[in-house]
Amino acid sequence: MPTVDLRDLRRSGRLELDASVPVDAPLWRGTGLALGAPVRLVATVTGSASGQVALSGRASARFSHECRRCLAPLEAALEQPLEVLWWPCTAATGDPGEQADGDVRILEPGATEIDVGEALREELVLAAPSYMVCGEGCRGLCPHCGTDLNEAMCNCAPHEPDPRWDVLRALNRK
Repeated sequence: MPTVDLRDLRRSGRLELDASVPVDAPLWRGTGLALGAPVRLVATVTGSASGQVALSGRASARFSHECRRCLAPLEAALEQPLEVLWWPCTAATGDPGEQADGDVRILEPGATEIDVGEALREELVLAAPSYMVCGEGCRGLCPHCGTDLNEAMCNCAPHEPDPRWDVLRALNRK
């Protein structure tokens, strides 16, 4: 998992992070992400005298999906900006600093490194496409015989509409 050594950050004030997270990393378990290649993270991490740590960069990912209509295999690339702020927890109260709000992560007292993986995971899960279509004109599969309607027409007989919906159809005609 990509991590930032806080001791190195305190010495230099700024670190460049270039990391790759494999497709089979435990970080992705339970996310439902269908990654087609390792996720790459390129970011700059800066520290402040007050103990704040800011990460600014980009995550690059490739997703392997199937078309939602015809089940053809698809791949999509995603470039996701990543902005994360860690705020030091005050040792006396255990609370984040006075100016911290819900958009920051807490940096525990005495921490020597930050795991960037959770922030990366969260951003990719939120940004990943939940479904994809191979094209707007995709006609999908026949619901009766399964023929790919983009390649051929099926010979299924016209399906009789469900009579339970006749009342609604009658309202639509008015």
